Amino acid sequence: MTARRLPVLLVITAGLAVARLWMVHDAAATEIVEPVTRSILSGAATTPMPQPSATSASTPAAPSLRPPATGSSAVDAIGNPFAARPAPQPVAPPPAPVAFVQPPAPDPLQSFHVIGTVDDQGAPGVFVDTPSGVELARVGEVLGGEFKVKAVARQGLIVEQIASKREFTLSIPLGGTP
Repeated sequence: MTARRLPVLLVITAGLAVARLWMVHDAAATEIVEPVTRSILSGAATTPMPQPSATSASTPAAPSLRPPATGSSAVDAIGNPFAARPAPQPVAPPPAPVAFVQPPAPDPLQSFHVIGTVDDQGAPGVFVDTPSGVELARVGEVLGGEFKVKAVARQGLIVEQIASKREFTLSIPLGGTP
């Protein structure tokens, strides 16, 4: 298979070479291409741009790849990696972090309200309105499935949240006597 490809590739290469030599030399195409000269010193001026000839007036001008003549050299416009650079401006420090103040935790006993008290032969109790209904709270009882009654006092009902072991006090309204 490669034995048949080699003659074909050689014929194509020879044809391209002949076509290149046979092609008429285009003068307008060579006027666009110019040698680039660079100065080693950064203060040297760039070479002036040649004026377009009358023969290339009919063809559009190619865009210039040279830097604009603003008094700087081509090396400065491109960027000399060895040139001394001004010190970078100091970066302003980031703003101080804003202290996040966590809002106070909602009262877990918000939906519990003391309705009244009862004293049954020395065992005081408090009637508490809970989300599931009215319950009689005595020491050791569990209210709403999450609060255990620790003590019943004249000022309030002391309960402990089972999950967090935190204590809360439900105040008993005036006139209620445990």
